[in-house]
Amino acid sequence: ANIVLATYERFIAAAVSAAMAMTGAWYLFGRVALNLQSGGSQFVKILAGIAVALVAGAIFGWGSMAIDAVQRQPRIKIVISIVRSICLTLAIQLCTVAAYVVGTHSLAPNISIVELVAASVVVTFVASLPISFAGWGVRELSAVLALGAIGVRNETALTVAIFIGAL
Repeated sequence: ANIVLATYERFIAAAVSAAMAMTGAWYLFGRVALNLQSGGSQFVKILAGIAVALVAGAIFGWGSMAIDAVQRQPRIKIVISIVRSICLTLAIQLCTVAAYVVGTHSLAPNISIVELVAASVVVTFVASLPISFAGWGVRELSAVLALGAIGVRNETALTVAIFIGAL
């Protein structure tokens, strides 16, 4: 039960965060593209591998036990649970984005709030990826790159990212 719940929670969190980041990146750069020649094909292979592992784990690891557990739940209860997870994820992501916007705007007041929000959702998504210890390093680099794209000085972006990481 813990594995199933954690998997669906992580999937929802990743989907919500990725959707916010894609929207922010699209706003900032006018498009979002996956370049297959510059690492995009490896990214697609990793996503396919994760999908295969999840499906195989569900079939062979949980099997009929998981299907029976899901079928015993009323559909409305499942929908309410998913909506609640989406809302909680949105609340968490928006609080982190707000921290970036407030922190950056206080140090760089000439930057548009809309652009700060767009860059901050990208930073928040990258920092939430499980590729480092609590986002350290990835958060700072992504803040320098994303906030730098809208005119925030590197030192300011780095300071804000370190401050939010410490919080």
